[in-house]
This record gives sequence, structure tokens and C-alpha cells, in this order.
Amino acid sequence: MSKVRFLSRYHADKKSIPACLRGAIYALAFVFWDRDYTLKDTSMPFVQHELTDYAHQVLRREMENPNLFILQACLLLQHVTPPAMDTLEAPTTWTSSAQATACAQMIGLHVEPGDWNINATERHLRRKL
Repeated sequence: MSKVRFLSRYHADKKSIPACLRGAIYALAFVFWDRDYTLKDTSMPFVQHELTDYAHQVLRREMENPNLFILQACLLLQHVTPPAMDTLEAPTTWTSSAQATACAQMIGLHVEPGDWNINATERHLRRKL
């Protein structure tokens, strides 16, 4: 993710960013709540697993029309720390990896975009993802 591009788009119109991607970012940012001096003395209005569950629910709906934002949400959600368990991987790790791979395939990331009529920023992001 490009922080500059994301924040620029977020400030212009946050609803133009799919809810699953916003939810994934909020869920990952949750662990930094107490490090912000303006927030650390306030109680959190949510818990991380609720944000993660919401992002996954929305992702299932938004996966019907995959795009680069949706793929980024898939990949980011794999980095949310699972609840304490006896294994290093959450049981959903494999299914979410398959979902991200399917999304990438559906939007053509397996094809070199060199000759496509798209801007350089999107071409770079496609290669990066």
C-alpha cells in the first residue's frame, strides 16, 4: 500500500475505498491505539476481532467485483494476529491465501501489464502485488 495515495484518496472520499480495505487497515492499526497521545487516555470503542470479522464479512460480498483494492484487503487481513491458539497458523490462513490468489487471477495479475494502456502507477502496483 502506498500511504500517500491511500491517505489522499481517503481524505478526498473515504467511501471510494472499499469497506473491506478500510476494515483491514483499521483492524491492523488497532494495536497502535495506545501509542497515539491523543487517543491513549480514551477507551477503545471496538475490539480488534470485531473489526477483523467485519472486514472479512464485507470482503466476501466485495469479492464479487475484485480489483486491486480488494486484493490488498485480502493480503492485509492475513497479517491480523489470530487469537491465541496452539498453532502458528490460523485455520483460515490457507483459505484466505487461496482467496487472494483467486482474486489476483481474476484481475489478471498473472499477465504482464507492460503493453496495457494503463498509467505507470497502476502498472507498478500490479507488478508489486
